[in-house]
Amino acid sequence: MPRKEFDTYELQLADAIDVERPIKASDLTGDIHDIFKTWDQADDETYELLVPSLLLASRLIDVGMPYISSFLPSKNKGFWVNEDGKEELPNEIPLNPDPSLSDIREAEEDLRELAKDLKWRVNNTMHTKMKWMGVTRLADTGDEPWRPLNYDTVKAWDQQARARGKTRRPLIIGIMGEYVKALKESDPRSEEHLRAIFMAGITIAHEIGHAIFHNDFRSFNPMGEPYVGDDCEAEMGFSFISWIFSGFHPQMSPNKVDFKRTLFWEPQYTLSMGKRPFDKTCYAIPIYYLEEKLSQKFWDDLGPPHQANFSARARKALRPDTDGKTRRIAIGKEPNWSYSYLRLRPQWNRSNGFRMPGYNERDKIVGLSSEEIEYEKERVKDTPTNRRYAAMSRKERETRVGLINTMIGGDYYDSEPELEEAFNRKRVKIKIEDEDEDSQSQDPWPGAWESPARESRHPPGNQREETAPMLPENPGLEGSGETVTEMVQDIAARGAALHGFVRRRDESGSGLPERLNSGLSILEEVEDYEEEVEREEAAEDEAARRLASESYMLGDPEDTDDDDDEPSVDPETALRFAPELWIAENPEDYEEEMEREYEAAERARGSRSHMADIYDRVRGDDDFDDEDFNWGD
Repeated sequence: MPRKEFDTYELQLADAIDVERPIKASDLTGDIHDIFKTWDQADDETYELLVPSLLLASRLIDVGMPYISSFLPSKNKGFWVNEDGKEELPNEIPLNPDPSLSDIREAEEDLRELAKDLKWRVNNTMHTKMKWMGVTRLADTGDEPWRPLNYDTVKAWDQQARARGKTRRPLIIGIMGEYVKALKESDPRSEEHLRAIFMAGITIAHEIGHAIFHNDFRSFNPMGEPYVGDDCEAEMGFSFISWIFSGFHPQMSPNKVDFKRTLFWEPQYTLSMGKRPFDKTCYAIPIYYLEEKLSQKFWDDLGPPHQANFSARARKALRPDTDGKTRRIAIGKEPNWSYSYLRLRPQWNRSNGFRMPGYNERDKIVGLSSEEIEYEKERVKDTPTNRRYAAMSRKERETRVGLINTMIGGDYYDSEPELEEAFNRKRVKIKIEDEDEDSQSQDPWPGAWESPARESRHPPGNQREETAPMLPENPGLEGSGETVTEMVQDIAARGAALHGFVRRRDESGSGLPERLNSGLSILEEVEDYEEEVEREEAAEDEAARRLASESYMLGDPEDTDDDDDEPSVDPETALRFAPELWIAENPEDYEEEMEREYEAAERARGSRSHMADIYDRVRGDDDFDDEDFNWGD
């Protein structure tokens, strides 16, 4: 079968874990690039712990300067202007295959100028709450915890920056505090310490891949990211790192931060591959590789970075060993597809803007053996989502899969007024009825994950300018006579319009807004609202805690008891959380958490069970992968 966990014995033979020889500590020296020198709220100890990672990131910037020269100076790049002479977000940024030395020098100077409007911060909550290892923020919204930014916040920040005379967008980049914790608590001559240095350096350099684009105010017209070269996914940090490492980017265990586990190389898919492989092959990163790349001798042997061929030689030396001809390698394989109990067939896994035609979620998979399908079908059958799907009738499944046709009707909305009109049309069609716990119901969100392929419907550079529709600023209950059920209808109806917007943006190829491009849908807004409330309670956020009280969103709409659980938060505050909640990047943890919440809701009193049922029915979650790799514990 294609699925293959990393084998502990193979990892040991490949020098990826449990190395018995003495470990060489990093001895990197030299200058830290100016782009990394402004740290906000970091004490001396924290900065000193990060110095080896900053030195590695500085060397990677030297290697990546030919790539960066395709982005900087931004003002000189023609990809911002479409065929009509209009400045807007490009669909794709081509890479100059042979930049001149003067191009590279000019980019180096502009990168140092960019450093004046860039600051760094160690964030101790963003991985716990958002699963971010690093993030480039288009607005400095201050205190932790950071939440995803919406359109209005970034626009307001841009206006303030322009008013201060800024010609580029000030950025703040955060890296997770778990890196600092691991560096502080591990022996410098340990595997864990080397992995932490390496991954922190990779994350820091990764974020530069975003910063060299988003420093330009025009990157928000509309909000999103373009493809780079012929990469299949619009994720500019991965594109930058994969360029440096010849088509691979380093990763760590997706389930938890544990530097005792092996790091691994994940492939970057490109259009030139012609097809999407059935399985994704990942290669464990040996300790000897980390020792070498974190040694000053490695970089000294490459020569000065200003030599004409430095980048090419460095990229060759950094290239991962994936053929196993000279050293043992350890591999893990994970399918790029799963079996859907909703569609009753295999389907391609969802991916961030995956643009290879024929290899997206809705496309049928041809070429799998019956044994492979049966194996995967059996493996995923007991996930909570698939148990719900398996219990559905054929009609219920078809209704869910038919969301785009039945709810959106193939409409394409080209402006916010059209979206608003569509929103009003769809709202009257949505009905969420109060039902007993055991009753069967029509799912109001059938087929919610039927995401269309992101292919260009308009010529590149000629996309329409538009922005994502936002939830109403004050759609709440007080003063409007709107019930809780009506407010959920309101959210769901807005979702129909949003989904039409997403579909049109996908087809136009001009890039989804950031929060939608990350996979955020109205369904996630509803379910993650519940999750966000739980996090805010843990942080003793009074407003969010009251938002979760039984007499408000999770309570009985008819409850009028004058008790202590009466909410004090207004609906505007409540809905403020909804469009900005985190996207589950760890499906296993996410699925387990949702199952626990669902079971708890079932045991609760009737009113809470009723709302939990609404969340469950609206959720429409497709086949999250619950596989637990052996990452070399």
